[in-house]
Amino acid sequence: MSPKASFYRRNKKHAKQGKLHSIPGGPLVPALAILAFGLQQRVCPALTITPTFDSSITGNANAALLEADINTAINIYQTLYSDPITVSMLFRYSTTAPNGSALGAGLLAQSNYTLYSVAYANFITALTADKKTANDTVAVANLPLASALPNNPLRLDPSSANGRAVGLNTPGAMNSSGVVGTGGTFDGIVTLNSSQPFQLSRVGGIASNKYDILQSIEHEMDEVLGLGSVLPSTTDFTGNAAVRPEDLFRYSAPGLLSLSSSGSVSSYFSINGGVSNLAPFNQNSGGDYGDWGASATPLVQLAFSSPGTQSDVSATSPEGVALDVIGYDLQPVPEPSAVALLGLGVFGICVRRRKA
Repeated sequence: MSPKASFYRRNKKHAKQGKLHSIPGGPLVPALAILAFGLQQRVCPALTITPTFDSSITGNANAALLEADINTAINIYQTLYSDPITVSMLFRYSTTAPNGSALGAGLLAQSNYTLYSVAYANFITALTADKKTANDTVAVANLPLASALPNNPLRLDPSSANGRAVGLNTPGAMNSSGVVGTGGTFDGIVTLNSSQPFQLSRVGGIASNKYDILQSIEHEMDEVLGLGSVLPSTTDFTGNAAVRPEDLFRYSAPGLLSLSSSGSVSSYFSINGGVSNLAPFNQNSGGDYGDWGASATPLVQLAFSSPGTQSDVSATSPEGVALDVIGYDLQPVPEPSAVALLGLGVFGICVRRRKA
């Protein structure tokens, strides 16, 4: 398996998109309450995301707010997913890409990440073996043979983080300049365009002329973790026909997988063979084909963002489900009957810990 030299995914702003809203997560049970009831603690496996803050953040006047926003986003994923892996991300707040080139005027944020080229059958085998959630059960039952995809791919290209989520040996290999190779250790880099009118706090709501920075952080983190499409190409950096993990769930009709970049095609995300449309895929060449197209539903992964809106990844959002079925494992939800056992002191509580 070989890492790609560099790979870009971009989230562009757009002023005519549907409104978004926040989907807050529930509170964790304090460890003190567990001890008061005399319960036995156990530590849940959890995804660990280790941030490195570039000098463009640490040297910024709003460094504390920027770092707090990034840590808030990280906590969302670490609370949602139980994969026992560590993902390393570099975060930047700049008008230039990691290699020093200028960011586009309409660009809100950009992600660079390490990709691996894996034999199609090998990734499918690993993804099938990683089945743990209800979503996975449905998705695995509908995984396509390579011959069912329009380009009959030989290769499947997960991000380095996504590969490790399904048990493959795919270490991060990107350096701080966005180059993959000797000495690189990052799974990916998230760059927030400092020339854009970002709002750094949601207190009081997002102003009508501002962009929610937390939503953009989550959008780009989704891509470092593994969301994205091989489109507009149908081959990868090895020159072989290939797809990305999310392309396994791209349909234009029940039973009909879609791998077209045509603006006249309507493609959508589905984990049950195209029967249920969970979100439309973007078919506009101005945006990423792995992002969502125009939708009345508030979504983090919209290809084109609007000012004055906000949204988060959740266990039931299309992004949360997509990460689940490409290899990440949503944390189990306690059965209601088990909660009733709390007063009897026999219900084991998971205490989730994250690195500072």
